[in-house]
Amino acid sequence: MNKKVPIIIAVILFVIGIILYFVFRETKQKEVKSDINYLVIGNESIWENKNNSWKKVTYDDVNNKKLNVFIDNMYSGKYTLKYGKVWNLYDNSGLVMYEDSFVAMSDVNWDIVNINIDSISKEDLIYIRSVLNSKYSLEDITLNEKVNVDLNNNGIIDTIINVGNLNRDGLDKYFSLVYVIIDGKKEILINEDIDVKDNLNYPIYRINSLLRKNGLINIILHKGYFSEAGTNGNRMYEIIDGKYELAIED
Repeated sequence: MNKKVPIIIAVILFVIGIILYFVFRETKQKEVKSDINYLVIGNESIWENKNNSWKKVTYDDVNNKKLNVFIDNMYSGKYTLKYGKVWNLYDNSGLVMYEDSFVAMSDVNWDIVNINIDSISKEDLIYIRSVLNSKYSLEDITLNEKVNVDLNNNGIIDTIINVGNLNRDGLDKYFSLVYVIIDGKKEILINEDIDVKDNLNYPIYRINSLLRKNGLINIILHKGYFSEAGTNGNRMYEIIDGKYELAIED
């Protein structure tokens, strides 16, 4: 047998091995990349979800990516996000104009729930008073949000309540309270008792969006500041083992 034949076979096998290595590595990288999902909330929040874990990322991570966009909680389309001083949205025809806030995401299994925000009732006020150990009236609660929605996909309507008075001047005491009533049980997400001297250092929370995946709803609250004490952003709560926990915040 020609001595060169085994050498040629070995070289061919080596080359095939190198090719398979790079093909496998590229495929693996694509698989890992596909596991990363981005969530953009207006011009304030850029979050990444990988292996069910959330973290904050930068504009560069999302810039020029095509994401599913919801404007005013309604699906608008799949647009390319390009960042200048604010996010600009583009489709195949060019720039997409929008006025309301938007949420963009890469995971097609996520959805935004279209909600109606109502006001609390006198019955809600009884529990709020007990938590705050106060005698607040409905007129004292100047930030007043209530949403009725099935939070855990079991056919029972639950409730999100967000109340406070930080958007009113001249008070002796300030507070922010956010809680849910899920399957009849109350869970407090935020309970801040604020002195007058500190009221400008705390954010005002508002119900921003409800993000649904696999029937479970994540609650996104907007954080807005009066002063430069903090930067506006968002915080998100998700259901873990049947209870809401803070998943990420700016």
